[in-house]
Amino acid sequence: MISKDYSFASIGRNLERSASTISREAIKYRCFVDRIPLPGENDCTHKNSCLKNSICDDVGVYGCYGYRCKRCPEDRICTNICASYESSQCPLLDKPPCVCTNCSMLKQCKRNKVYYTAHRADAAHHKSIRNAHSGVRKTPSELRAIADIIEILGVSLFKRLFPVILTDNGVEFKNPQALEHTRTGLSRTRVFFCDPQASWQKPQVENNHRLIRRILPKGVSFSPLTVADVTLICCHINSVLRENLDNKTPFDLMDSKGGKKLLSLLQLSPIPPDEVTLSPKLLKR
Repeated sequence: MISKDYSFASIGRNLERSASTISREAIKYRCFVDRIPLPGENDCTHKNSCLKNSICDDVGVYGCYGYRCKRCPEDRICTNICASYESSQCPLLDKPPCVCTNCSMLKQCKRNKVYYTAHRADAAHHKSIRNAHSGVRKTPSELRAIADIIEILGVSLFKRLFPVILTDNGVEFKNPQALEHTRTGLSRTRVFFCDPQASWQKPQVENNHRLIRRILPKGVSFSPLTVADVTLICCHINSVLRENLDNKTPFDLMDSKGGKKLLSLLQLSPIPPDEVTLSPKLLKR
């Protein structure tokens, strides 16, 4: 649709998505023909053919020693003072359609070209998903700490607290037998998978995702989060009254001895109702 000169709003209506979603998709997966120059690098479209010399107001007693301005021995940046400077990065790319497709100046333009190709975008998207789910992002000591929490619980208490694990079809769950049984083969839980594209089959989990997004809106990176941040978020979210829990909080349902033991091990504690915060200011330091 981009190649047919559809607007982002029109594409969004056809695909039942918002125009902002289409815009983010186009910008995230568009491909530049040439690499994007580094900060401070000469990105003038005339750089290769430029023969200019002595464009500075003060070139010194001995001139520029025969150097071209683009190779200034004084490390002066010629693009800041040259009247002929033209950036290779087109300012029109900051506006829809954010690519060079259908541009009236495409054939004679010398600037860096950028295009959106559906099959490349699809391949890049699936690669990012594979990378996001590959490997263990925990140190050996962190994994040991998680294992200690599970093993203190004991098999009988674990079975009462986690009789069922409902998840999606991610590669991290590709070995359900290892999750359902201990190393000695003792059954400890049962793993069930949702159908593809059927998040409605685990609505309680999706509701938590909605609450998380009130604290961490889309576009906010999770990378800076610490264990303390995640614990704080969990405490506030689980202190919210839920209609489907008879106006109780998830903490209220963990009133058994085993439940309290698990909360203690996870260092989770309820937040007073008038102090619950579900907004980005929760993590402002």
